[in-house]
Amino acid sequence: MVAELIKRLLLGSSGLFSLVISSAGVAGPANDPQHNATIIAAHAQLAAATRELEVRTSECDGMRETLPPELFSNISASDDELRTSLAYLSIRADNQCVKHEAAQFVVAALLLEGQFDRNGGTAPHAPMTTLIMESLQTEIERLTQYRQVSADLRRELERIDRLNKPFNLIETARGLELY
Repeated sequence: MVAELIKRLLLGSSGLFSLVISSAGVAGPANDPQHNATIIAAHAQLAAATRELEVRTSECDGMRETLPPELFSNISASDDELRTSLAYLSIRADNQCVKHEAAQFVVAALLLEGQFDRNGGTAPHAPMTTLIMESLQTEIERLTQYRQVSADLRRELERIDRLNKPFNLIETARGLELY
């Protein structure tokens, strides 16, 4: 889910990479070689982080599968408990899958922003940073709901290794007749 949104944003014709590269030299003293070199280095770091995130997002998408209903056959839970649990476990798995690359991206975007801020300029907006932060916030919100599910059910579900990898939440829920 999150990985797919990231992939669309990165691969779109007006994607972040194009935005970052096209905005080089937007602000700051044009005749200051040190400033220009620093901005170019920060852009390069962000471009590299963007490519790494794109690759990892594609890898995570490739792992995504619909989990069979039989995987949950020995679990006693209401439909609502399963919906709540799967929603949390899905976003957690998505975020964990791209965790390292997403962190590198956010750091690179903040470093570039800092270079512009130090020189009184306006940095290009990195929409991926907002998307990543919103995904983490959603995970926290769903974790709060998930903690309302019984500890026994959480332990049972967390023993299922396939729930720790990206999975197709909607199709898995349909297979369980939760929607």
